[in-house]
Amino acid sequence: MLDVLTAVLILTLVGVWLAALGRSTMPRAERLPLGAWRVPEVVANIAIGYRQLVAVHERMRWTAGRRDHPGG
Repeated sequence: MLDVLTAVLILTLVGVWLAALGRSTMPRAERLPLGAWRVPEVVANIAIGYRQLVAVHERMRWTAGRRDHPGG
């Protein structure tokens, strides 16, 4: 039972972190107040946050590749 609760807690924290990351990428004027969020907004913000995380990872990989092979 504790393992299930731990997994739920971890998934919840990751979801909240991704939603906050997704929300922070929007211009301030377009952001909804946190109290106005419903399930669709949360899911959309998680998706946006995940895409941002993937984009940052790809930029880091590209930068590391350029640093490892400066002539190519």
